[in-house]
Amino acid sequence: MRPHISTSLCAILLSGCQALNTSPSGPPVTTRVITDHKPTGSPLVQVLPNQDQTEWTITVTQPYEETEEIQTITRQKARRYLAWPLAPLNGLIQCPVGLLMNTFSSHESAATMREVGCMRLAGMEPLANTTEAPTTINRHIDKRQQLQPVPGAGILFRDQETQDPIQILTDINGRATLRGKAMRPIAGSLTVSVANRIVFQEDILIAPRVRNRPQILRPLPTPLILQIVSANNMGVSAGTEDRLRQTLLAQGFIVLPPKDAQDAILDEMQFQATGKVEDSTQVRNGRLLRPTVIVSAIRKETGPYSVTVSYVTSGQHQELMVDTIEEIGELLTGRK
Repeated sequence: MRPHISTSLCAILLSGCQALNTSPSGPPVTTRVITDHKPTGSPLVQVLPNQDQTEWTITVTQPYEETEEIQTITRQKARRYLAWPLAPLNGLIQCPVGLLMNTFSSHESAATMREVGCMRLAGMEPLANTTEAPTTINRHIDKRQQLQPVPGAGILFRDQETQDPIQILTDINGRATLRGKAMRPIAGSLTVSVANRIVFQEDILIAPRVRNRPQILRPLPTPLILQIVSANNMGVSAGTEDRLRQTLLAQGFIVLPPKDAQDAILDEMQFQATGKVEDSTQVRNGRLLRPTVIVSAIRKETGPYSVTVSYVTSGQHQELMVDTIEEIGELLTGRK
């Protein structure tokens, strides 16, 4: 009877009680997909005046509900174990060492040593290599509410006295600034429309703009030779720069050409000096003038122009606010 039991026990140990352990293979991969994005409710309109009520800022936003599907894919690997009576001998060392390494390191090799060592301590010997296991996919839906600006919303203000309309549109940030065009208080009706649908109406009062006429405080040098430069390093005001130059030239001022044109003149003078130009077509060299005053202007949205007048000799400068480009020439004329 005993030999039969011994034979059965050996057969069990050799064939083994098999176990299959799965663990993540690499970091999980998460993807986010917007499945739905729809407006909820009506647009929201906020109307705020500045301190003296000469300007009114209208902000239009739209509540949205956004549905996002979040999917996390975790690839799995499987390691097969076989019951083996000698496995605990290796596990006595490998299991505590693996536990210690896994405590201080998140590397995959530390986790593998902990798993294999503790399974050996339990009498399970790992088989060689690992195989791919079914991938784990977790999905869940996330819904959130958010406010987004409404660009292109129609803003209509109608003067109650003259019935003259002021029409503007909101910018990409959903904002628009309403300013009066008269030197008297303007009472009227403000209407905000989105997609040809009126979403807001209110009576407001726009206070008159009271501004003293600017003056150049320092005497201008003689001769007055102007150089027009960009108001910032980004060259955003290039259109204003050209318009200012043409306006001052038309008003009779001496205005130097822009820097790229001056560079072209210097290149031409250098080329003529090489002797490769026919004498009959060669132009007599002149002298470039040096500016005595530098002028720059920039306009913010649809408001007044911010003008800077700089004196080359002294390095002093003055900042002014004017409504039109033509006013700059009038100011310079008054200080000639």
